[in-house]
Amino acid sequence: MGPRRDLESSSFAHESAGNPIKAIDQAAKAIQRRGQKEFATRYAEVLAEPVDLILRSTDALKVLGNVTFSLLDHEKRRASQVEIHERIASVIQTFRPFLQERAVEIVMNFAPGNPYLRGSKAAVESVITNFLNNSLVWFEQVHAKGYKIAIRTEISNGNLRLHFADNGPGIKGIDVNDVWLPGEASHPEDLTQKELAPNCLLMSDLLSHWHVDDSWSYNHGRRSGINMDPGPPAFSGLNQLYGDGRVVWKSVKRFDVPNLNPGNNAIGVIRAYSTDSTYY
Repeated sequence: MGPRRDLESSSFAHESAGNPIKAIDQAAKAIQRRGQKEFATRYAEVLAEPVDLILRSTDALKVLGNVTFSLLDHEKRRASQVEIHERIASVIQTFRPFLQERAVEIVMNFAPGNPYLRGSKAAVESVITNFLNNSLVWFEQVHAKGYKIAIRTEISNGNLRLHFADNGPGIKGIDVNDVWLPGEASHPEDLTQKELAPNCLLMSDLLSHWHVDDSWSYNHGRRSGINMDPGPPAFSGLNQLYGDGRVVWKSVKRFDVPNLNPGNNAIGVIRAYSTDSTYY
């Protein structure tokens, strides 16, 4: 068992809700209002384009916190009748500013009717979110134009089939059968597995790099919050809980910050499929 990332994500989304993103958004809107008043017609020539870019970018960044909160919502974790098409549309709507900022076109083609399953809304939405994240990651690798994601459903012999495709470069460097496996730790012997042990890590503050927009998340430091730091990460350290109940502060001085990358096997890192890496 690795560090508990669901609790960490909830904490970060809560902390960032009223912090840097909100501050930037409010400042940009203030500049917009005052600029239009002071410069009148010249505002469009001088400030409109950069201010609009800031506002679009903050709208896109807000998506990250919204997605986290959505998947952790108590009501969405309850077992119920889950309409598949409704959940897909809901996730796409949440991601809309993020997708528009990256000029990604979404094409949805649903089978007739309202197919459903018995489960939780969060479970279905997490699958769709993972598909979207993976596509966005691979789009970043090709730096092309005309990105497109196609989502299609069909009903065959009473079963629903979901088809998710994009025009990116495809899955590379990993077997397709391994895509849904849990994150892989560089040093699994350091982490709690089946039994508690005094020298094995049970839980840790978050230090994570998200490859989609090349940003960092952490609890303690100069730009703490979810995906708030463009890097290098200005964190100050991590609180870490071990199997014997000890909580140890691991200072940034004990990290090789310039070499925090998922390919460095000399450090503690949990590599998730293409979307993120968590360091401990």
